[in-house]
Amino acid sequence: TVYVSKLLFGRRLGLLVGQLRRGLEEGFKTFKLKLGGPGYGQEDVSLVERLRDAVPGEWRLRVDLNQGWSLAHCERYLDRLAEAQVELVEDPVPVDDMPQLCGAPVPIAADEPLKDPDWPLRREASRCCRLWVLKPTVLGGFQRCQEVVRLAREHGIGCIFSHCFEGPVALAAVRTLA
Repeated sequence: TVYVSKLLFGRRLGLLVGQLRRGLEEGFKTFKLKLGGPGYGQEDVSLVERLRDAVPGEWRLRVDLNQGWSLAHCERYLDRLAEAQVELVEDPVPVDDMPQLCGAPVPIAADEPLKDPDWPLRREASRCCRLWVLKPTVLGGFQRCQEVVRLAREHGIGCIFSHCFEGPVALAAVRTLA
């Protein structure tokens, strides 16, 4: 079985609630919300908490911070994201700060760092992430993704497959790879 998540767009609660409800009606159970940016820690967490309150039920939320938080923000807010049942936090901090997140209260996923072909080999950094997000067009194709999957499995790291808005053909290809 391949599970597909739906991307939510925006920062306004009403807009996000509408997208989430439509996604649930379409059969999605997992959603990804892009947040982050300097100074947005409190606003990001508050929005996630309000979204959870506005749409009760059995659905999963992943948050992508696009390396937009500092380590101080992580120390202050990751517990609250865990309490809000966030399934994972993708790229919360810049690449060089990733090793500081070992033992975070919510699973950390890496996407952007995987663009560097040597990054998965930097064990102190990559092992702090419980999940790697693999995008074939970013990583250099299916063969490179398969190499990264083998390396992830050797270290007990899960993989999530994604695409970069290339369209339905890329989505079908990524599903096949997954």
